[in-house]
Amino acid sequence: MSCSSPASSRSSLIPPTNDTVLGSIATSASLWFATCGTILTKDQRLVRPDPNLYQLQILEAYEWCMNTGVPCRILALKPRQKGSSTISAAVVYHHCRRFRSRALQIADRYKNSDNLFAMTNRYAEHDKFSWTSQWQATATAATVTCQGEAWSRLEKDTAENPRAGRSGTYQVLHVSEAAHFPSDGEKSADKTMLSLLNSLADVPQSVAIIETTANGAGGWFYEHWLGAASFEQFSAGQRGNGWIKVFAPWFVFEDSRLPPESGAPFAPFCEREQRGIRLYGWDAEQIAWRRSTLAQKCAGRPELFDQEYPEDEVSAFLTSGRTRFSIPGLTRLRAEQNNRPAMFGFLNQTPDSDSIGFEPHDAGWAQIWEHPNEAHRYLLWCDTATGREQTRDSRDPDRHSILVLRAPFAAPSGEQGDAMLVARVRPPCFDDWHILEQKVVALCLYYGRCLIGVEVPMGLTLLEGLRRAGMPLFRRQASGSAGSRSGISVEKLGFQSNAATKPLVIGSLSRAIDGNPPLELYDSHLIEELGSFVVHEDGREAALPGRHDDVMALAMAVHHLQLATPFHKPKPARAAIPADLHKWRPLHRK
Repeated sequence: MSCSSPASSRSSLIPPTNDTVLGSIATSASLWFATCGTILTKDQRLVRPDPNLYQLQILEAYEWCMNTGVPCRILALKPRQKGSSTISAAVVYHHCRRFRSRALQIADRYKNSDNLFAMTNRYAEHDKFSWTSQWQATATAATVTCQGEAWSRLEKDTAENPRAGRSGTYQVLHVSEAAHFPSDGEKSADKTMLSLLNSLADVPQSVAIIETTANGAGGWFYEHWLGAASFEQFSAGQRGNGWIKVFAPWFVFEDSRLPPESGAPFAPFCEREQRGIRLYGWDAEQIAWRRSTLAQKCAGRPELFDQEYPEDEVSAFLTSGRTRFSIPGLTRLRAEQNNRPAMFGFLNQTPDSDSIGFEPHDAGWAQIWEHPNEAHRYLLWCDTATGREQTRDSRDPDRHSILVLRAPFAAPSGEQGDAMLVARVRPPCFDDWHILEQKVVALCLYYGRCLIGVEVPMGLTLLEGLRRAGMPLFRRQASGSAGSRSGISVEKLGFQSNAATKPLVIGSLSRAIDGNPPLELYDSHLIEELGSFVVHEDGREAALPGRHDDVMALAMAVHHLQLATPFHKPKPARAAIPADLHKWRPLHRK
């Protein structure tokens, strides 16, 4: 037969047969996997697979997309050693045999990429189905040919390569351990994923399967997972961000069971086990397996078990590098972030007064969600970059974060409003000091000469410029300098962030995200930063690599929001009074 047949919008290679079963195997990845696939077990035996619930979910989503002509985009949050890479590689293999495709398999490390590629080639080596094409593999790629004509090509790469995914257009993408992609030096997990997805053709019968174990509440996978839809939602038309999420808890797998030791007393159930019995119906064999795995493979640490063998979507992410802010609070912010689109433009002084006007422009540096109101109070906060050499030359440059918040209000008319981020300097901001000073001054005047807070010592250069410009500045109480009388308190410009003050301001922001008191936030960039602000294993509260100072700027502003100042209406500009006005004489008509 011809290698091309008009079976779909893209070329499809299906062997000619009158046998309904054989025809179904050629068009169904799930049927092929169960009848013709071969996998290598943990004890190194080659066997015919019996798909588990998690694998069946991936197959169901993939085949529905193929049958409906919808580009297939799957995010798979996998438990350890439950066949996620196995089934994903099977889908890639079957797809390359059925459809003309260029495919790419990529993992976090070289070794893992090699394993994916070897797994896929094993399917070809032991495939019992009579395809009309031939599969030929080298160390770096595999090709499918039919009657001497090139049909499909499978390539492998690794996230260790800073230029991964930049070599052309793909119709199939299989990414393994995406949450563990390296981010150091030239390598950036977010940039790697951006490059890979932009190389993927957005056409019917294109496939992307991104499968990974969890790695904390942050990063590309976590952020996209939050906006993804379940298969039930997706197939019903609720598409979310375009990705289908697949998850199965550890206790649904048959190999997550262990008979309790014969004759040995069964220890009383701990609180966590009692919760599992109450919510999920855990039995004695499941609890015995969990206890054994927790002790032997997770060093007795429940948080490590939850990361490798999650019982629900949330617990998988709340482990090492767990997010500092609550998942419900972040979920609320993400759900509401599109309710109020931002306006972009420039702030310029009007010619007939001292006031600042807003000029809309898509390329503007001012990002505004709410224009000033004379009845409201405002606070501007600045968290500056560490220095010019970091902002310009570093591979992971620091950035300035300039935010304006409106304080909560209750008007005499009965109208009420929560605290809200109303404006900011558009990110990313790498401005030199004099340019940054001009933007801060413009925002300050636009919002009624509001009080300006500056974090020190990093912001000392900006602080001095604002002081010379006569701007209203935040002052802190500090002990007197060396040599002064003890007990004397003095005022100093700027807010000093240190080990004592940092937990205070972060705590204030955490309460606001949880609605105590509420905070309105529509900045998707900042909300993304909040999700990447984590508690590290050593107890530090800090951003993940590649994230910056938006969180701390917001935290300091929220903590000091009670100091927000009323809007001061600018006075109309007046001509300067001549110094010799007293010598002037009136002019009389003759």
